[in-house]
Amino acid sequence: MNDMEITKVTHATALYEFGPFRIDASQYQLFHNNEAVPLSPKVFETLMVLVENNGRVVGKEEIIGRVWPDTFVEDSSLTQNISLLRKALGEGDTHHRFIETLPKRGYRFIAPVKLLNVEETSPAVEEIVFRERSATQVIVENIEQFEAEKQNGSNGENFSGLLCQVDQPRQRSGLNSRLAIPGLALLLVSVGLILLWQAQIRRSSTASEGGSLSSVRSIAILPLRPLGNDSRDEYLGIGMADSLILKLSRFNQLQILPTSTVLKYSAAEQNAQTAGKELGVQAVLNGTLQHDRDRVRVRLMMISVKDGRSLWSEEFDEKDADIFSLQDAVSDKVTSALALSLSDEQKMQFAKHYTENASAYQSYLMGLYFWNKRSKEGLNKAVEYFQQAVKLDPKYALAYAGLADSYGLMAYYGYETSREETYERARTLALQAVQLDNSIAEPYGTLGLVAGNRDADPKGASEYYRKAISIAPNYAAGHTRYSWSLQVQGNRNEALREMQKAQQLDPVSVFSNVALAQLHYYQRNYDEAITFGRKAAELEPNSFMAHQILGLSYEQKKMFGEAIEEIKKAREAAAGDLDVPDALEALGHIQATAGRKDEARKLLAELEQTRRRGRVTRPFNFVLIYEGLGDRSNALAWLKKAFNEKRIPAVEFRFDPRLDEIKTDPAFTSYVAAAKARVS
Repeated sequence: MNDMEITKVTHATALYEFGPFRIDASQYQLFHNNEAVPLSPKVFETLMVLVENNGRVVGKEEIIGRVWPDTFVEDSSLTQNISLLRKALGEGDTHHRFIETLPKRGYRFIAPVKLLNVEETSPAVEEIVFRERSATQVIVENIEQFEAEKQNGSNGENFSGLLCQVDQPRQRSGLNSRLAIPGLALLLVSVGLILLWQAQIRRSSTASEGGSLSSVRSIAILPLRPLGNDSRDEYLGIGMADSLILKLSRFNQLQILPTSTVLKYSAAEQNAQTAGKELGVQAVLNGTLQHDRDRVRVRLMMISVKDGRSLWSEEFDEKDADIFSLQDAVSDKVTSALALSLSDEQKMQFAKHYTENASAYQSYLMGLYFWNKRSKEGLNKAVEYFQQAVKLDPKYALAYAGLADSYGLMAYYGYETSREETYERARTLALQAVQLDNSIAEPYGTLGLVAGNRDADPKGASEYYRKAISIAPNYAAGHTRYSWSLQVQGNRNEALREMQKAQQLDPVSVFSNVALAQLHYYQRNYDEAITFGRKAAELEPNSFMAHQILGLSYEQKKMFGEAIEEIKKAREAAAGDLDVPDALEALGHIQATAGRKDEARKLLAELEQTRRRGRVTRPFNFVLIYEGLGDRSNALAWLKKAFNEKRIPAVEFRFDPRLDEIKTDPAFTSYVAAAKARVS
C-alpha cells in the first residue's frame, strides 16, 4: 500500500461481507471469492460510504462531501465512480443487485451486509496481501533506480542490494506467520526477477524500434494532476491539457480526443493505462504539476496503452507568471517527440496565444466545462463564464466562440422560448469570433447550427461544417452536426461515417453515443441504436436523451415493456426541464401502439395542459400521439399547425419510423413537398 493510500484511510479496522464480496476497510481492499478486485481510492471510498449506510438512501451531496471533502467536483465524478463500482461488482445494464439509483435523490446499497470481526479472517492471508503490495511497490521503485543508474553509465551491480532493501514482514506469532514469511520472500524474489526481465525487454524493444513514439497516431491528453493544495492548480492542469489538445488537433495524421472528453478525468484518480483503454487510444499523455513559491513544476509522461511502458517523459520548470511560456515549451517538446513536421502556417498557430490574460483563460476553461454538460443549467453557467472571459479580454476569439455556441445550443434544445432571437444572438457572436480570428473551427460550427436549424438551409450548414473540420479535423461536435446535415440531404452512408467518426473522437461522451444511437434509429438499425443508447445510459444513468432513444428503439422492436420502462426513466431524468413534453409524446405513442389507448389519451390530455401552461411543446408532439391512436385527421391538423408555427424538426419529419404509415396520405405528401421547397 503506498503512502497516498495510507494517509487516506479513515475507516475503522473492519471487515464487511456481502454476497461473494468482502471488504477490508483498513487495507482499502475489495475481494471477490478471496481474489483482490482493483479499485482506485476514490472509487473504494464511494463504496464504503454506500456500504456503511446499507439500506439507506444516500444523497449525492452527502457522498461527494465524504469522498471529496473541501473539494469542488461535479455530479459526473460521482456518476463515473458508481459506473466503475457496478462494473467491479459485475452488475448488468438493467439488473442491479447491489447499488440502486434513485433519480433526483441519490443511491442506496441494497444487498445485505454483514460486519465481521477481525478474528474471523486468516491472519496469515491478511498479512501476505498487505506485505505483497507494499513489497512489490518497493521492487518497482528499486528497478526504476537500477534503470536510471544504467542510463548514467553504471553496470547495475547494485541491483541485488536494492532488492534486499524490501521491508521485512511484520512479526506475527503462530505457525501461520512462520509459514507465510518464507513463502513471501520467495514471492518477492520471483516478482523482482520478473520485473527486471520485463524492464530489460522494454529497453531492448525501445532501442530496436528506434523511437516507437513516432508511430503513435491516437492520443488522449489528460488534465495534469495537481500535487499541492492550491485550488488554482486543478484548472491549470485542465488548461495545460486544453492548450495542447487545441494545437495538436490541427494535425490530420493525429487523432486527438477533445477537451470535453478528457474533462471527466480531471477530478478522478485514474490509472492512465486504464483511461487509455476506456478511450480507445494508442497512447496517453498525463502528468503532474506543483507550485513551489513563485515557480510551477510540470512532469509529463507518454505511456503506451497496450503494455503500459513509458514512451517519453519530460520535466519543465517555469515562473508562475510565465504560464503561457510553459504551455509553449510543452507543445514544442511534445511535437518534437511525436516527430511531427510543421508547415509555416502550423508553426504560426503553435506560437499563437489566444489570450494573454490568465484570468480570462481560467474563465474560458470554466465555461468550456459547463458547456459540455448541455443541460439548461450548464449552458447558463457556461454563458456566465464565457461572458466573464470576453469582458476580461475583448479580443478573445475562443471565448466569443464558446458564448456563441452556448446560445446556439440553448435555442436548439428549446431551453429558450424566443428561439429565433437566441439563434440570431448566436450567429452575431460567432461572426464576431470569426472577425477576431478566422483560423479557429468552433464559430463555423455554430454558424452551421444556425443555418441548418434557424434558416432550414442544410446545404449552407454543410459548407460551414466542412470549413470547421478542415481547420480542426478532430472537432467532434463538427462531425456530429455535419452528419445530421448530410442525413437531412439524404446522404445516409456519408452521414453514418461522419457520426461514427464523431463517436470515435469522443467515445466516452454521452452526447456522441446518443447521437450515433439516434442516427441508427432513423436509419432503421434498431439493434445498433440500442447498443449505443445503452452505452450512453451507462456513462450517465440520468441522461434523458439516452433513455429516450432506448425507449423509441425498443418500441420499433415491439418490446413495449422495455420501451415504457425506458421512457419512464427519461421522464424522471427530465423532471422540471423542457424535455418533459417529448417524453410525454414518446410514452403516449408507445401506449397507443401497444393497444393501451386509454393510457395514451390521458397522456395526450397531460400534454395539452403542459402546452396551455406555456411550456415549450411542439405541435409535432401531438402529431405522433394522434397517429399512434389512429386519429389521422387530428394528426394532420397538428402537422399543419407545426408548419404554420415553423416548428417542423427536419430529421424527425423525414426519417422518424413512427411516421411511416401517415406518409402514405396525400396530405402528408403535399407537406413534404412544401418542406423540400423550404430547404432547397
